[in-house]
Amino acid sequence: MNDTQLLAKDLIRCEAAPLTGLLKLKGILESAHFSTEFFTDENGTENLWAKFGDHGPLFTYLGHMDVVPPGPVSAWRVPPFAGQVVDGKLYGRGVCDMRGGIAAFSIAAIKFITKNPKPNFQIGFLIAGDEETKGRGTEFTLEQLEMRGIKITSCLVGEPTSEKSLGDFVKTGRRGSVSFKLTVHACRAMWHIQSLQRMPSIRA
Repeated sequence: MNDTQLLAKDLIRCEAAPLTGLLKLKGILESAHFSTEFFTDENGTENLWAKFGDHGPLFTYLGHMDVVPPGPVSAWRVPPFAGQVVDGKLYGRGVCDMRGGIAAFSIAAIKFITKNPKPNFQIGFLIAGDEETKGRGTEFTLEQLEMRGIKITSCLVGEPTSEKSLGDFVKTGRRGSVSFKLTVHACRAMWHIQSLQRMPSIRA
């Protein structure tokens, strides 16, 4: 296994404990001479900020360490947090969303600064501890950085993206998403007019 696969495997084995993964990543980045610190949001969630360099544009890798629940273990080919390789592929909860992405850009950044120890730009990591549920780690950390006068110039999000095959496309932005609950009240049809005919059209 290469360095990226090994790190992804280690992060997957942190199971549903994002802080464990963040601490592991923090140590790895510090060994590569990144400055690191945690920002704790209103929900008590730790969010990792790391930076290399002190001048020039700030290019930042953005991600989150938490994962969605794995569901029934019996539905998995291998245990969800084992990080096993089967037929040349790494399996586990978070391989795609998004511990695999974190491993990939972490190793890429470390290899880059090993060959280019004095780049003309800064490299940042903003890794939230809770993106899947109630956390607002990214927004909170950005607010804290802004108060210090730190402004991110550009960022790369390691979420999986595909058009025709896995990872074949890089998107330049995201429109966002919305979640809501819809309650529909209806009545019995009367006077030969279906109740649904009087309902406004709803489009998603």
